Amino acid sequence: MLGIYLSMLDTTEEKSKFEVLYKEYKNTMYNYAYGILKDKSLAEDAVHNAFLKLTNNLEKINNIMCKETRNYLVILVRGTAIDIYNQNKKIVPIDEIDDTDTLDLPEMVEHRLERERVFEIISNMDDKYSDILMLKLFYDCSNIEISQLLNIAPEHVSIRFFRAKAKLKKLIMEEYENDRP
Repeated sequence: MLGIYLSMLDTTEEKSKFEVLYKEYKNTMYNYAYGILKDKSLAEDAVHNAFLKLTNNLEKINNIMCKETRNYLVILVRGTAIDIYNQNKKIVPIDEIDDTDTLDLPEMVEHRLERERVFEIISNMDDKYSDILMLKLFYDCSNIEISQLLNIAPEHVSIRFFRAKAKLKKLIMEEYENDRP
């Protein structure tokens, strides 16, 4: 299977990077997909589709052996596995718009918390919100890219990002209030 992915890449550098990612994370991704799908074949399909998506987004990964890369790959396979699950169960998730204040995340990150702490807070959020925030804030993905990676409509990306920002703002404000003397 690795040969198929490598044939889709142009440069030797991309192929080398992808090969290391594949060998390092394929089992983690499979285990995560299997945890959602409870079916070996479907989990393999989810991992395969996630790696196909990765071939188009390889530039998003700078450091292969880090927590952010692992999370990025888990987000890819989780979105793919959930999509497969929904297709098999014929469930279509529908989000509702929530009325909340806007949030200037870069300002909050810069002035109140360090990047690592924000990463930690986001990691503890519900997956459907943390995935969007991680892809937006740490990987600088557009709504269209996120839509393609997670197999959801671009308008759902916007809605989830809006909600995720509101939840993140609340969590940051709570932490900020708790840290004050």
